[in-house]
Amino acid sequence: MPDGSISDVMEKPKSRRNRPRAEDRIRIACRRCNSKKVKCDAAPGVPCSGCQIAQVDCTLIDSKRGRTFYAGDSFSLTYAIHDVLAPFLSERLNYQKRLHFPIADGFDPSDIGRENIVNGQVTLLRERNILHRLSPDALEKMLDVYFRWFHLAFPVVSQQNFLQKCLRNQMSLLVLNALLLVAATICDPADIALTGCESRQHARAVFYAQAKALYDADLDPDKVNNVTAVFLMSFWWSGSNDEKDSWHWLGIAVSLAQSLGMHRSTAKSHMSDEKSKLWRRIWWCIRIRDTLTSGSIGRPQHISHMDCDVEMLESSDMANENLLGGEEEMYACQMARLSIIFSRVVSSRYAAVESASPSQKAQLESDLENFRLQVPAVLQYKGVHGETGRGLWSAMLLMAYNFGVILLYRPTSARGDTNASNFWGDRPKAMAAANEVTRVMEDILSSSLVRLCQIHTIPALFNSLSMHVFSLCTSGTIGRELAENRARTCMLGLTCLQESWPVSGWILKLFVDIIERLRQVNFFDLLEVPNYDTIDGRSY
Repeated sequence: MPDGSISDVMEKPKSRRNRPRAEDRIRIACRRCNSKKVKCDAAPGVPCSGCQIAQVDCTLIDSKRGRTFYAGDSFSLTYAIHDVLAPFLSERLNYQKRLHFPIADGFDPSDIGRENIVNGQVTLLRERNILHRLSPDALEKMLDVYFRWFHLAFPVVSQQNFLQKCLRNQMSLLVLNALLLVAATICDPADIALTGCESRQHARAVFYAQAKALYDADLDPDKVNNVTAVFLMSFWWSGSNDEKDSWHWLGIAVSLAQSLGMHRSTAKSHMSDEKSKLWRRIWWCIRIRDTLTSGSIGRPQHISHMDCDVEMLESSDMANENLLGGEEEMYACQMARLSIIFSRVVSSRYAAVESASPSQKAQLESDLENFRLQVPAVLQYKGVHGETGRGLWSAMLLMAYNFGVILLYRPTSARGDTNASNFWGDRPKAMAAANEVTRVMEDILSSSLVRLCQIHTIPALFNSLSMHVFSLCTSGTIGRELAENRARTCMLGLTCLQESWPVSGWILKLFVDIIERLRQVNFFDLLEVPNYDTIDGRSY
């Protein structure tokens, strides 16, 4: 993001006497405008223009447009409203069924109300002796990193709204600390000192501890804030023995989002366009992460595509997010499209109960090929520019694509599979995908942008390593030498990634153990394996 961009968005707001904020106009109305069913531009302490012209008192009332109640299809209330009562009570012949209903917020949504929420959060963190707040300069720097290098992949907040609330001390510390957890993960090592923390891992732990304490204490009544924060907390990982790890927090994010009805279309819900776009972005971010994580660790997906009818993410949903160009605008949209195919690969090939057929595999092959052919020109990989970072998002999309290809085609046995019904494996295609992942990783290493890679780079590399090990076990001399070189590149990538994403170090340690075991039976003696027991001062 260009220098000063965060400062530009966080500029001092104009006088509320001059122009009430859109957020207040949406959530609050006066009695006169409400009775006349006209738009009200009142705000706390500022009478609306209609009452000023009429020279009458402007009395604000609570609006019921803040929160949304979701009533699912099988819910008895939904049936009673739409199938029993609506045909008799509705004056419209073309009555349209809807599942989202506006209700009162359940908390004071005004500026003062939100400030009180933040003050309560500060009090709790101070009482528990874990309060850690950044200086304005440090906060601006960390937010700049987040919105430049992470928000484009997972746009779960509205950038301008978020930054304005930070400026006004109205931004929930639950969301802020979850966001800073991610920012501390990918920021430049020199930026860690600005946070007042000793190391990157220390900074991550500090922000995670604050976010977790606030979530456990239920100190944010805004349900969307809870969904957003818990989703960001799913990027926390400190060790394989974590009881509340990435999968735990991701599951909670899915559950909270579904309880709000984010998995269903809002087209008929009379929701504002801005809110509908935000909900759509949040839902697709959750779905993308759920699919990639499921494929990474071999656990069943939290989300069933049969339960969802949210419209596909489009570049128009990214409006007003201060994006720099086509690559940034289209990345999340293309990942959403890829996640649909990726999800079907995982559920078709790796289901506990086998039900797939050769025709389903053929359809997945066709869908993956068509996806790559239809990738917009601005996201077609042409290398990574080290200074500007141009091409990094194209690299991330290609990594995810080849991750899915390997999952679809990887062979099932290095010794050959005599089961005629096993139609999944296709070694040449799996090896081609692994080789492409390795070449892209080489480019990223050369550009010194490894710390900015999205977390799915890790399973893409690990799957590629698996294919290179397969080649080491089954190839001749030249094939083994090529596989060794590619394996070294992947291992170097995992080594560099582990500072930002600690799980990479754990996976690397597992892989090194495999290398050592194969070495004992005289495989690839030329491959030198460094000692990774202690990396960056930590044990893995």
